[in-house]
Order: sequence, then C-alpha cells, then structure tokens
Amino acid sequence: MKLRDSLSAISLIFVAFILAALYFNGFRFTREGTVTASAPDLTPTSGTESPPPLKIKSGVVFGAITLDSYAISIKNRVLALTLYWQTGAPLSKNYKMFVHIFDPSQDKIVLQADVLPGVPTTKWAKDEPMTHAEAFALEKLPRGTYNIGVGWYDEASGQRLGERLILNYAVVIP
Repeated sequence: MKLRDSLSAISLIFVAFILAALYFNGFRFTREGTVTASAPDLTPTSGTESPPPLKIKSGVVFGAITLDSYAISIKNRVLALTLYWQTGAPLSKNYKMFVHIFDPSQDKIVLQADVLPGVPTTKWAKDEPMTHAEAFALEKLPRGTYNIGVGWYDEASGQRLGERLILNYAVVIP
C-alpha cells in the first residue's frame, strides 16, 4: 500500500512539474480548445516552448472535399495550422482554399490565406489524404479572442463550396 501511495505522489508531482513548465513558458489553457499566447521571447526551461499540436477530428464536407481533421499549435506567437483533407469523388474544378483568422464580434478578418493546394484538386485521388499547412504571425494582433474559419471556393466564379467552417478553437491574445 505504501508503494502505491508513493507512486501516486510521484505522479502528481510530475504532472504539477509539467503544468508549471508550460505555465512559465507562456501557455495558459483557459478552456478546451483554447490556448493563450503570451509575450514572445520567453526562454523555456524544459527544452520545449509549446504543447504538441492539438489534433481535432472534423468530418465536415465542402462539396466533395472533406476536412478529416486539423492540428493547431502556437509557438513564439506563431499559429501553425495543419489541415487534413480528402475527397470522396473526383473533382472537375481546381478549387482554392481559404483560412481566415477573424474577430467574431465584428466578423472582421484580421489575417487570411487564400491558396491553391500543392496538388490541384482535379488531381486528387478518391480517399487519398491531402495535407496543407499554414502559419500566421500573431505578434501584431491587438488583444482579443479570434476564431479560425476555413473553406473552399471556385476562384473563377467566387462561389464557395458550402459555408465557412469555424474551427473548434479560439486564439486568445492577452
């Protein structure tokens, strides 16, 4: 019984140490899906500056394109977003992807990327995973909470494939 109590105490101390290291490296976990980025140039004591990317399952469909999942991390006030896409059927058009970081109170886009994927969507094979990564510098954003929206559109017509998906993740700038 004493060995079990000792192991439990060691486990609690280890968890407290990890949480303290993250806290002093500038990360505040305020609620599920939210990471608060703090001041830049903090010197880590544990050799790591951020938790591993948070990978979230999605399954949301844009026409024939499905967002399988996405991963998000913040390091040195840079938001790294990796999107994992696939298609259930061949596509006849080359669609452009967009990522919006926006103030939800005004629906004002503060950062964005509109890009053609590395492999044109007409060349995507059915059920083949496609990955796209974007990075956004957050240092110039004013204090606030920002949402991330993603989607696809036909560049020639401007017609979107469905609605903009707001990811289940908020970026908080203190």
